[in-house]
Amino acid sequence: MPAFPEDPNVRCMLALKAGRREALDELVQSNAPRLLAFLRHYAGTQEDAEDIAQLTFASVWEARNNYQPVARFSTWLYRIAVNHAINHKRREKLRRSGELVDGLVCDWRADAPDHMVRAEAAARVRAAVDALSPQQRAIILLRCYEGFSMNELCVALELGLAAVKSLLFRARQNLKADLEADIEAVRGLMEPERTRKDLRA
Repeated sequence: MPAFPEDPNVRCMLALKAGRREALDELVQSNAPRLLAFLRHYAGTQEDAEDIAQLTFASVWEARNNYQPVARFSTWLYRIAVNHAINHKRREKLRRSGELVDGLVCDWRADAPDHMVRAEAAARVRAAVDALSPQQRAIILLRCYEGFSMNELCVALELGLAAVKSLLFRARQNLKADLEADIEAVRGLMEPERTRKDLRA
């Protein structure tokens, strides 16, 4: 019996390991939408997200014979995706010859409509997240958007608990420094444990 019998993706992955090739299609269908949404946040474009997702599922196929259900399938899948996403960002940085990501400077007017303020706040958050290092961007997105627990972050990022806590702290501090004037707009990112009931400790 697999270590996570309640996870249909684990059962599907074990079927793939046993030689049922169509199980890969089932894994793609059940996981691709959420994975693509995560990768769009990380990579910034649909095209890049699709490229990274394709590499991720190719790696799932290649790793099928060595797969062991020691964590939720999604945790294992996102570890592969994050590795590909980080490599993608590194290649992109080399292509851009060290060009830095510019933050968006917003015109905060007292009489601006609420929807404009929200849109500007979201744009500033996105620019700040994009400006983080690849690992810091990954941990913020996995923790605050995907709801990964600390233990799941350790598996996904292949780091010890102390390193994960340190990385998450530095990422939040960098976001806070970048967005200090607009801290209320990103309070949910700074203190997700208090504001996101769906996150697991």
